[in-house]
Amino acid sequence: MHAWGIADIGNDMQIISIIDCIQANKYMLKTFADGLNAFERVYATASTIGHHCVVFASRSVPQSELYAYQAGKNVQADILYQETWTMELFLEKLKTIAEQYSQNEDVLFIVFQGDAPLIDREIAQRLISLYTAYHPDYAFADGYPPGFSPELLRAQVLSQLIMLAKQHAVPYSRSGIFSVIQKDINVFDIETELAPVDLRPYRCVPICNNKRNFYTAQNLWHGGIRSGSACAERLPGEEQFLRTLPAFYSIQITEGCPSACSYCPYPRMQGDPRGKTGYMPLDTFITILDQISRFSEDAVIDLSLWGEPAMHPEIEAIVHEVLNQPELTLIIETSGIGWKEETIAGILDMAGKIQDTRQYSPFEGPRLHYIVSLDAWKPETYEKLRGQGFDTALAFARRLVSSYPQGTHIQAVRMKENEEELEEFYRSWKKVTEHIIIQNYECFSGSLPDHRVTDITPIRRMACRHLARDMSILMDGSVPVCKYALTQERFSYQAIAGNILQDGVEAVWESLGVVYQRHCIKDYPDFCRSCDEYYTYNA
Repeated sequence: MHAWGIADIGNDMQIISIIDCIQANKYMLKTFADGLNAFERVYATASTIGHHCVVFASRSVPQSELYAYQAGKNVQADILYQETWTMELFLEKLKTIAEQYSQNEDVLFIVFQGDAPLIDREIAQRLISLYTAYHPDYAFADGYPPGFSPELLRAQVLSQLIMLAKQHAVPYSRSGIFSVIQKDINVFDIETELAPVDLRPYRCVPICNNKRNFYTAQNLWHGGIRSGSACAERLPGEEQFLRTLPAFYSIQITEGCPSACSYCPYPRMQGDPRGKTGYMPLDTFITILDQISRFSEDAVIDLSLWGEPAMHPEIEAIVHEVLNQPELTLIIETSGIGWKEETIAGILDMAGKIQDTRQYSPFEGPRLHYIVSLDAWKPETYEKLRGQGFDTALAFARRLVSSYPQGTHIQAVRMKENEEELEEFYRSWKKVTEHIIIQNYECFSGSLPDHRVTDITPIRRMACRHLARDMSILMDGSVPVCKYALTQERFSYQAIAGNILQDGVEAVWESLGVVYQRHCIKDYPDFCRSCDEYYTYNA
């Protein structure tokens, strides 16, 4: 292979292209556009930039399928297959390849993602020019959506990186090279190509690694956004390309809650929840879950939109049904009150036994996550905000942090009432866990008094991320346009998009899209104008 079409790089440097397919799945080989799939588009670029081309693969794409594809498509690249990968192994294989193929002292690896069909050859050229000029250890482009740019890595630093990866037991990930570098970042020389506009807040992922992102890549391609420069120029003004399928479903499974929080609108919506006992029947939940799984394929299920999940009489069965769907991730948001010890033990045992075979994970960690809402470090503040139960909630949080640290998160909503002790809250919990969430106070479209400590809303408003990615489902299957869209007068939802049990998830999602399209032309409904949650996202 030869480096065709690249600016003169000198005879003393050898480029080796790596096509990383380790976390790829069926969508990488699915026809994407113009009769080609993502891998074919990546290979067309990688094979003409590098003197050699090597494909890294794993069990996520069957070995026989990959070799058959290689022969049928005349792919002139070596395939390096491993059942499982770590970053130590990844880097060791790069070192072996450098020693095997190297004809020069200066060996440069260009790492492509095999399922990123919008790889931008011009960005790759600019990064190579950066390398030619400055010879950094590592170079990358920042501010573009994932998949537009490759990474450049100098082979001479591989021994150092292997030691770091081994020392810190860094797991494999798409961003694993930089994760290893971060372990001792001041040691390495890094160069960066910055996007003209920072596109990260748009949560655009045009990678063919799941159904949702596959559609995003197709939307951009068919819309003529096929390069990093075109994306930076057009995406901020054409956000309609970003809405494909829901990624986050918040489902109300119980009516009651042991807390009547002062900052929560739910008690004003339904009356004191501490005396309520209603819940979603298990068969209803299963019906909704099956629809979600078929429509989105992978998604995050969040329990419970309102109410306390522990109060559901069949909460273990609910958890089992979610974890039994192999591509779903489960979040349980809880006050930490009302849990029986045998229920906790049963759920954690279940989470430990179910194998994680997800082809796509929205964030790092296990398939089950607990978020324990405490909001305060001092009992008197807790009682003021949440009512009785501080000791019980604290004991539950400590129990989970001790026995399930990888999936337990401790949360506080930041507001004027707890601001003085929030630093102590954070520092104290930081001693026992890395998973701490400080959540922004929400006024729910002006329904609640503004108790925010600070306003971090972006200067430029964008179309709402929640309308693009979330669906909230009430206990009867009704779907409000937005979780936050309450009326101050009645403390009820201003608009219902449909009912998932009656209309089906696809029709309801299409109905929700009408409001999102209004956002795209900066026509905001009344209940959206005072909301500052539009720039945040859940998954």
